[in-house]
Amino acid sequence: MSDTERTITYHKVIGGQDALHYQYQGQTRPQPIYLEIDCDSREVRIDWNAEIGNAVPMKVYHQRVLRYSLPDYLSRDAANRALADETVMGLVERIVNGYSCEWGGSNLRGRLDADATVAEELFEGLIDSDCGGMFNDCDLVQVVDAEEWCTQGGDSHADALAALREEIGDATLDSAEAMQAISAWGGGIYYLRDCDVYLERLSRLCEGCGEIHDELAMVEIMPECHRASHVAAGNSGVYPLNGAERVRRCAECAKEMIETDPEWTSIVE
Repeated sequence: MSDTERTITYHKVIGGQDALHYQYQGQTRPQPIYLEIDCDSREVRIDWNAEIGNAVPMKVYHQRVLRYSLPDYLSRDAANRALADETVMGLVERIVNGYSCEWGGSNLRGRLDADATVAEELFEGLIDSDCGGMFNDCDLVQVVDAEEWCTQGGDSHADALAALREEIGDATLDSAEAMQAISAWGGGIYYLRDCDVYLERLSRLCEGCGEIHDELAMVEIMPECHRASHVAAGNSGVYPLNGAERVRRCAECAKEMIETDPEWTSIVE
């Protein structure tokens, strides 16, 4: 057998830390994760199972492609670490080199020789987390809704907005990637689902009442510390050069601000 034929190709998992997390609509759990050895093409990959229920592809059923279950919520980095592990690679090589494909009367079926069978048993023990295998809790992605995560512990939307501003600043507050990057606050590996959705909702947060609304009004107010100088200048100048400030408020809060201080407060849009 040539060197090219002996080569085994390992496909890295690409994408985010949650690349192996997929949950179909209507399902209560994400799809199972597996390590797959295609003995015919001598390729190894880790992926999530696209089949729902007990459906099995024919090549898997006929053992020409071997699949081994991995822990749910496995992170990208943990998966790629496994694919590059020397012990894993050694056992996979023994499995693939001991594989043969034979006609079984109606279909081609895969067979493993004695050494490959032993290697497979060792391999299954290595990746079995229930038996103290190579994965632990730190290798698992905790997938949570971004809004749920930011308001955990009873924090309000206003608290979440203030915390995000402190960590990533107003300049990047519209960046889901930046929000994702600070999700290590809670420890472990978190994947915040729908960051962009929650950031969009936060853009409609009225900081007067602390609630999220469909629409906000832009309210312009002259701070008391600038009013005397503004009057002395003949009430000249426009925002922001005149010292005025603008805030977004819901209709009720905007109305209350104007009623409280009508001379120095107005809705500009």
